[in-house]
Amino acid sequence: MGKKIKIIQPEEVRKGMEERICAEISTIEGTMPTARRLALALYHGATCIPQHRKEAKTTVLRCLEECYGMKISRIRTAGELLEIHGAIIVKQALVLLFGEKETIDLIQILSMRLCGPVSEAVFRTPFHSYNAGDYVESIMVPLIFRWVRGSGCPVEVLDYLMNGDIVLPEDYDISNRLALELWRKNPVVIEAVQQVLNQETSEDRKQNSRKYPVITREILQGVMRSGHAGSIRILKRLLMDKSQPSKLREMILTVVDEGSSDTFTEFLELIYEEKLYRSPAASRIIDTWLWLGFGALEPQMAERILKDSLMYLNDPELCLQTVEHGDMQNVHLALWALAVRNIRQIWPMLWDMLHSQRNVPQINAMNFICNVQHEYLDYKITVNLLEQAAATASPDDPYGEAMELLAWLVPNLIPQDLEEKIPEEPRERQHLFGLLERTLELVGNEERYFYGKPFAWSVCKLNPELLAEAMLRLTYVTKDRSMVRALARKLDYFTPKQRGFFYEYLLDPLHWKEDDYFLQDHLNDRSSTNRQLIRTKLDMVRKEMEAKGEALHRY
Repeated sequence: MGKKIKIIQPEEVRKGMEERICAEISTIEGTMPTARRLALALYHGATCIPQHRKEAKTTVLRCLEECYGMKISRIRTAGELLEIHGAIIVKQALVLLFGEKETIDLIQILSMRLCGPVSEAVFRTPFHSYNAGDYVESIMVPLIFRWVRGSGCPVEVLDYLMNGDIVLPEDYDISNRLALELWRKNPVVIEAVQQVLNQETSEDRKQNSRKYPVITREILQGVMRSGHAGSIRILKRLLMDKSQPSKLREMILTVVDEGSSDTFTEFLELIYEEKLYRSPAASRIIDTWLWLGFGALEPQMAERILKDSLMYLNDPELCLQTVEHGDMQNVHLALWALAVRNIRQIWPMLWDMLHSQRNVPQINAMNFICNVQHEYLDYKITVNLLEQAAATASPDDPYGEAMELLAWLVPNLIPQDLEEKIPEEPRERQHLFGLLERTLELVGNEERYFYGKPFAWSVCKLNPELLAEAMLRLTYVTKDRSMVRALARKLDYFTPKQRGFFYEYLLDPLHWKEDDYFLQDHLNDRSSTNRQLIRTKLDMVRKEMEAKGEALHRY
């Protein structure tokens, strides 16, 4: 191939976006001001620094709820998402950002992506939903962000397919643009894609007068997302062809969950029938889809797991029966199979399992929510279950069911958005802290491991470090002095890093005499890092007070 051609986003593209958004805009039927606010929020969310992205995304979601006049989760159909009054405002915002033509493309891509999985994260599971609102936060908003950062590049899909020397910007969304052309059944693009996919060997590529690109993950994603039957058949053939490079076959496996649930099931059947699971790479990917936590499944195990998974995928009634009466592994597979078709179907089942009086269904539900859906357990439910488990756990039974339940619950008390989840009432916060303190004393300094649930190879750990972390985070958020004093009595349970956090962020020797004395008493902390931290903090306080010529406030 020739010299690489690097494409960049023209500077005037983003400048044009800013000008269109910020210009004085006349009101059109009373809807344009809302559209303008949404466009500003989308632009800021796409271009802000990483530390602000979560807050920016929250702002976008609030604007969208204003547009639709309802909670995003209540948007049921593609029509409600893309065609009703709220969608008109969204389209106006997109026109401000991208112009008419690209907005039409983007809306059609969103419609196409509603047939695919509800998430495109790296550690995704291939779950789909019948509820269009479930795609807004995880598919629609990130897609628009990506188009803000990458739109305007003068490269058409056909250019990319016909010229292997083109190097696109990281955020140029070629996979979805390609998927759209296949979805529209563009005959020229279909022919070009199939010619790229039909390259059998590197020698063929060298002899080809057209410089087709090496098959990339973006091309494979585009094919899978499009649902284009002819191109998908070629992927199946390449996957079965053992003469193909293993890297290519593995890359195909990594995208087969990007399409519809029916297409995903077809590929699973192919993997099972052709015994492709014998490859370590394939077995790792299968484990990622199912989130079994085993890593690379052994061939016999992979065969059995795949066989059972396909059985459940093809028999929803059997799934429902298994959730009621099956063992832990089969319950997991049944829940997974139902979620592949419609994730909403399993939510009431998980709720019932969490409120069971037995720890087996409770652990199954927690494992599914935390490790498969990659979410924290609802904070209120966590606290309620923690209260029940702590009331029945006993140091005399350190490996009993109550202790095991604690091991699954405690990690859910340390979410990143803790400040949004903790109780508003000071009395409830004190109750939660007291519950954590009693649990910490119950667990003690011993680290315990629980084996065999929900799978034979599963391991769950309970140690004081996790409880101490939850208490530190809660105290840091609330700034409650009684909690600070209680933590000061629990330092023996803390790791050196946690003690350092306590010294640095929770003690205020400038205003509290007891904190000053406490730090002086701990100048002999076992950690040299912490000793230096304390000395530095005390020195800074002394210098600050000397500069002000004031005495320390003592309360």
